[in-house]
Amino acid sequence: MKNAVSLYRDALGQHMPRLDGKKIIALTLFACIYLGAQTELGQASSDGISPLVIATAMYVPFMFAVNFCSVKAMVLSLPTIARDAVLASTWGVMLISVAAVLYINSDVLAARYFSISSAVYAMVYAYGLFHREMLQNYLVWPWRKLHMAVGAAGMIMAFYYLSCFLLSEFLIARGNQGLWVLGRVLWAVFGLKLAHALVILHQLWIRSPKRRARFEGARP
Repeated sequence: MKNAVSLYRDALGQHMPRLDGKKIIALTLFACIYLGAQTELGQASSDGISPLVIATAMYVPFMFAVNFCSVKAMVLSLPTIARDAVLASTWGVMLISVAAVLYINSDVLAARYFSISSAVYAMVYAYGLFHREMLQNYLVWPWRKLHMAVGAAGMIMAFYYLSCFLLSEFLIARGNQGLWVLGRVLWAVFGLKLAHALVILHQLWIRSPKRRARFEGARP
């Protein structure tokens, strides 16, 4: 048991992906803008827009830009028509999302934007279980180059984003906006770390000598 724990600890140290610094900056800005918009100066300059809506409207384009940078080379390598269609649809969705959030000025809508985003990511990773090329060729994520059980890693990520959706909806139902913001920021960091830790644990398990021996013994 001790050897297994030590092996897992070493694997975590060697293979745990680093969190994207740009995304950490985005989450920090989101929290700071939310808090700053509640100050007297923030309320005076917000023109009646709620702090959560302002923070969301600033966060969304920043994250669109960050995510686009991660797939920029892939997008620009597409044929001209496909490339232009992807660019137009991506930035169109971003602009419409920001405009809708600001125009409606609803805290619930702003919070549900993150719920819906999490649900979409969960469905994309779940789709990858049946179409491995999605996980290996089209998604930019830390485990795309796994040689074994990339689908299982994708399902772990799908469950992580599903947990983001469920947590967001639960905190929305509670009606505590501050608690929602805290959960949104913390789970985006620690929940993702937990998901990566589970991927590493699963990879160790499928590569264990005992499991390989059982697999070899089950072959006809």
